[in-house]
Amino acid sequence: MDRNFYDRMIRSFYAHKMSKNYDLAIGCIELLTERLVEDEKEIAELDSSDNQHSEENIFLEQIREKLKDIQLNFPDLFPNTEPEKDIEDQDGELDMMFPNRYDDDFDEDSINGDSIFGEK
Repeated sequence: MDRNFYDRMIRSFYAHKMSKNYDLAIGCIELLTERLVEDEKEIAELDSSDNQHSEENIFLEQIREKLKDIQLNFPDLFPNTEPEKDIEDQDGELDMMFPNRYDDDFDEDSINGDSIFGEK
């Protein structure tokens, strides 16, 4: 795994973004993403008990986080990127969908899959 590649691609992205060469900026992120996926697969296939592999996993996770930040901070270049939803806020989602779900007369069956999507 070439750690310098990731650093070069991130620096190149910002340089191209600043010079308004958006196609090259997006290309840097696409290359970075492809390499990240390849490196993650390669690391997954190796012996996970080796400390160097866990360091590489940590490094790749940090790169993945930087990639997410870049995509979220530049929505004009990456319009299909949405922030991850908080999995822990499932109750909040249900409250938005069914604001009356705490009422005494609320029918729990009204929130099952069949009532929402129709019977199969």
